[in-house]
Amino acid sequence: MLQGKDLEMPRQLNLAIVGHVDSGKSTLCGRLLHALGRISKKQMHKNEKEAKEKGKGSFAYAWAMDESADERARGITMNVGVAYFDTKNYQVVMLDSPGHKDFVPNMISGVTQADAAVLVVDASLGSFESGMGVNGVGQTKEHSQLIRSFGVEDLIVAVNKMDSVEYSAERFNYVKSQLGIFLRSCGYKESAITWVPLSAMENENLVTAVSDTRLSSWFHGTCLLEAIDSSAPPHRDVSRPLRLPICDVISSHVLGQVAVCGKVVCGAIRSDSKVKH
Repeated sequence: MLQGKDLEMPRQLNLAIVGHVDSGKSTLCGRLLHALGRISKKQMHKNEKEAKEKGKGSFAYAWAMDESADERARGITMNVGVAYFDTKNYQVVMLDSPGHKDFVPNMISGVTQADAAVLVVDASLGSFESGMGVNGVGQTKEHSQLIRSFGVEDLIVAVNKMDSVEYSAERFNYVKSQLGIFLRSCGYKESAITWVPLSAMENENLVTAVSDTRLSSWFHGTCLLEAIDSSAPPHRDVSRPLRLPICDVISSHVLGQVAVCGKVVCGAIRSDSKVKH
């Protein structure tokens, strides 16, 4: 149990990035990290070079999160990628989740650790409808239901690829209307949903205010980074004994014989702490 000044800890926000396959989640994560200086120029140049050599130049930012050979070959996220960055109010742990329906169990392992979530939606004509399950089961709906069922109440909807629809206010409002009805049916409060139109590929409205006049002419809200920083603070009573439900067990020579992963529900833990089960 922590006491005194140990209770004055920087707030950590576990942020799940979820959404339908090919909505641009990993590219958004990579772009965000690059804009915040979390990816070196050397690493970015390496990703760009290797992606171009494999005929996948547009995947360069996504490869900041999708590091395995299988993920890069298939062009999809298969496991939960983890990255870190700071905002004014939080130390953010970003959990980039798979969007393909075959990897929902992996997605769940990330969502169980989340305090808040960014639901990435593809605004492109046909792609949004696919995610909503117009012609089948869409992962936009399934992911929305799953994150709510695991207790996530604070939701940012990143309406991505707005450049593909010329930053159309009409398209954004259509997406907001259709998806908003479903989110409210899942139990989300309108006041807890933040809608952010953006383009990860064009770095529009991610970490700075809107610059493209096609968007600034009608949107006057926050950028994605500001929306994340404005998330409701997670409540963790660090004065209570440690409670850490385990979501994964990893065998690693680097970390020792066995390492466990989980979300600290209450209490606190630090490097070199001894934990009794």
